Amino acid sequence: PNDGWTALNFISAVGAFMMGVGFLILCYNIYYSFRYSTREISGDSWGVGRTLEWATSSAIPPHYNFAVLPEVKSQDAYLQLKEDKTDIHPESKFKKIHMPHNSGRPLIMSVAFGIAGFGLVFEWFWMGIVGLIGILLCMVLRSFEYDNGYYIPVEEIKETERKISE
Repeated sequence: PNDGWTALNFISAVGAFMMGVGFLILCYNIYYSFRYSTREISGDSWGVGRTLEWATSSAIPPHYNFAVLPEVKSQDAYLQLKEDKTDIHPESKFKKIHMPHNSGRPLIMSVAFGIAGFGLVFEWFWMGIVGLIGILLCMVLRSFEYDNGYYIPVEEIKETERKISE
C-alpha cells in the first residue's frame, strides 16, 4: 500500500527485532554468569572502593553491617583503613550486636504512602486522606510498640565473619 507509513513501520520493526536480540543476549549473559562465573566474596569487587559500603560483604549478607563499627577519620574511610592496613574485622573487638525484630509495619506504611500520594496527585482527596490516616496510624502504633529486639551472640558473628573471609 502507498499510505506513507511503510518506511517508518519497517524502521520500527527493525528496532523491535534488535531489542529482542539484545534481550536474548542479556538473558544468556545472566544465565551464564549465574551458572559458570566465580562468586565475588570480598564486597570490593574491583579493589578500588573508597567508602564504607565497600567494606561490607555482598556474597553472604549477614543480618548486620559491621561486626565492629569502623572509626571514621576521613571522607573516604574505607580507603583510609586500607592505606593504614587496619584490620576491619578484629575478632578481639567483637561484641554482641543488638538488632530489632523484623516488622511488617514499614511495608504497610509504604503502601499507605503510595495510596496517599496517588490520591493527592490526582486530587482524589478521599483517597489521600485514607492514605494519610494509614500513615499516621502506623506512626502512632510504632511509637507505642515496645520491642527490645534481640542480640546476635559473638560466636555467631565469628562464624559469619569466617565464612565471609573464606
